[in-house]
Amino acid sequence: ALQEAAAENVPPKITYASEEEALAAQQAAEERRQREAYQDELSRQQNELEQQRRDEAAAAAEAEPRTARATYGPGGDFVLSGVSGYSGGERTRLDFGNEFINRIAWAEQNNRPCYLKTTNQTSLVKGADGIYRLSEVREQAFQKCTTYTSVFGSWPDEKTVGRIGIIRSMRVCNNNNANKRLKGIQIWGATIDSDGNRVDRPESTYEANTNCATWGTVVRCPSGKLATGLLVHANDAVNNGQQIVGLELICRGIVRTN
Repeated sequence: ALQEAAAENVPPKITYASEEEALAAQQAAEERRQREAYQDELSRQQNELEQQRRDEAAAAAEAEPRTARATYGPGGDFVLSGVSGYSGGERTRLDFGNEFINRIAWAEQNNRPCYLKTTNQTSLVKGADGIYRLSEVREQAFQKCTTYTSVFGSWPDEKTVGRIGIIRSMRVCNNNNANKRLKGIQIWGATIDSDGNRVDRPESTYEANTNCATWGTVVRCPSGKLATGLLVHANDAVNNGQQIVGLELICRGIVRTN
């Protein structure tokens, strides 16, 4: 029984009618093996070539220097926007020159606007170690008060406008008295896109004292320019020191700085 079962599992023996037929079958089988071996070798070579290309592309990407993030700042000669409020006999220039401004604060002493401060627009600056960090905040001030504490701290009647980007436009409010004192400031802001273009923001922000009576003309930096500072216009209050009566934007163009 075991012999019969084993015999059933033996594949049938192939017989050929002639020796020529047997040789032809052997030749066909050999040609088939050669084709399969050729296809296997061709596939192996193609896979090696693809891997080589991937390795070369990865090496090239690793060796290629990374493009630094573009940073922008002021450039070129300045232009003035014209005065909002009143022109004063005393003029004080607060101008960073190489930084845009984004904040204005001012204060009064005995109802006399005698202190004003601007701050620069912080930006990413690449250090010697290749790391980008926020630039240092700097300040410039017009100070004609007899006492002083930080205008960004606890100064009486302190007012601040900012936090809407770089200053591009502005107007001031005055009282209706003969002394023409500044009593309010309104600003409009802008940002700089990745290509160095000025992008105006539509919103504005303002602060004013209760005796703000008349808002002056809106003054603007020309297209493609932003404010780097202010020209402060003041008059001499009799026996009381200078008082601010108007402001003028100092504007410069936008240039790449790296």
